[in-house]
Amino acid sequence: MSAIIIKLSCLINFHPIDHVFSIKVLKNGTVDDIRSQVKAKEKTLAQFDINDLRLWRVNIPLTCSTQSIQMPASERWEVAKY
Repeated sequence: MSAIIIKLSCLINFHPIDHVFSIKVLKNGTVDDIRSQVKAKEKTLAQFDINDLRLWRVNIPLTCSTQSIQMPASERWEVAKY
């Protein structure tokens, strides 16, 4: 049986919506796997340790026209708690 790979759309908090990027991770991968992929894709994070990155699961419509997105606390879930 082959591993199931999922594609995640990612956006750094306060970045414009047009800076969305994608990563591919194993469905049964770890939070550290996701952090490593995000850090590898987003060069502005090079100075940070992956353990310092906070990941959030959010639902943002890609048709959103605002300059940057900041999700209210009631609309996000810290990934590390899952």
